Amino acid sequence: MTRILLHTCLLLLAGSMAHAAQPLTDLGELNRRLQETAGKITSIESEFVQTKHIDIFDEDVESRGTFLYCNGTQICLDYRQPMSYRIVINGNRLMTLTDGHKTIVNLGSNAMMNEMQKLIGVCMAGNLQALQSDFDLTYEADAQHYYIIARPHDKNIAAYLAKIGLTIDKKDMSVTELVFHENENDYTRYRFTSKRFNQLDAHDPRFSIQ
Repeated sequence: MTRILLHTCLLLLAGSMAHAAQPLTDLGELNRRLQETAGKITSIESEFVQTKHIDIFDEDVESRGTFLYCNGTQICLDYRQPMSYRIVINGNRLMTLTDGHKTIVNLGSNAMMNEMQKLIGVCMAGNLQALQSDFDLTYEADAQHYYIIARPHDKNIAAYLAKIGLTIDKKDMSVTELVFHENENDYTRYRFTSKRFNQLDAHDPRFSIQ
């Protein structure tokens, strides 16, 4: 009986390993599919869950809202829970709006949002090579997803943003998850679900910064 259980466990383990992500050395298909998608998707609207994990705390902090992306340079994170506020990226400017109080700064002053715009924009433009001047990139894949790890070259950025994990859904080649690792233990994860494509335009008021 023990040997049967052991054999079953080994089979299950082997099956799970067979479906685990493997290093991706030939980037031809990934780049080809991203380039094909680039001409088809101009905007994305989806739900998102943001998870903030700080190792010294017992519980993660979870936030929810709507994510909007348009034309490579416009992003909006419209939070609903646990409180209502908005983060807008439009071009090289970033705005936060909380309880009617507005703050507008240069996008470069917020490393995480700056890199979010860059990574999503590059993926939607189908040009991962554009990241190589700023990041060391490693690639993996399984049956459903591509996984990209980006480590910044700039030591000033690396001091508070150790690496970024990017997950791309093979079905539609859109970003399903972004994970910003502040260090080895702390991270901020964004998961994107219920995506709607090509239903927004650049003049949507949620992208407005003024």
